[in-house]
This record gives sequence, C-alpha cells and structure tokens, in this order.
Amino acid sequence: MNANNYAVKYTFAETYFQMGNYTKADALYQEVAKKVAGNPSFYYKVAESILKIENKNRASIYFEKALSSGQDFPERTSAEKQLHSLLYK
Repeated sequence: MNANNYAVKYTFAETYFQMGNYTKADALYQEVAKKVAGNPSFYYKVAESILKIENKNRASIYFEKALSSGQDFPERTSAEKQLHSLLYK
C-alpha cells in the first residue's frame, strides 16, 4: 500500500474521531501507525483516540512515544498533562 492510501486512512480516522466513533478511529489509526513512525502529533492523536475508548495503559504508551520523540509539536503541553494525569491518578 502506498503513502496516499495511508493518508486516506488517516483522514477517515480523523473523521471517525470527530464523529465520536472512537473504536473505528482507533482501528484505522493503528493501521497507519504500523507504517508511520516518529511523528509526535500522530502519536498524540492515536493516544487521544485510545483514551476515548478508555484504554488508559495503551494511551499512556502513545503519549510517551509522542513526548520521547525529541521533537517539538503543537500538542506537547497537552500530551504532558494527559500523561501526568494517567500516571499519577
């Protein structure tokens, strides 16, 4: 599958997420995650989707991936707060 197909899957995942269908969004994010690496904003979106289906352990893994990338990204502050909340509550 080429990169464009993954872009389409990501777009569908975003749409499902916005519609509140977090289970479908998560499934598509997971497919894309297998091929996309190192993008902290993407990892953040995956974590948010996973958190919506109440899998806190998996969500914390993706928040950690986003934060450990060493890159600055727009959602960094939110990712830090979310991870702290998951780990210390």
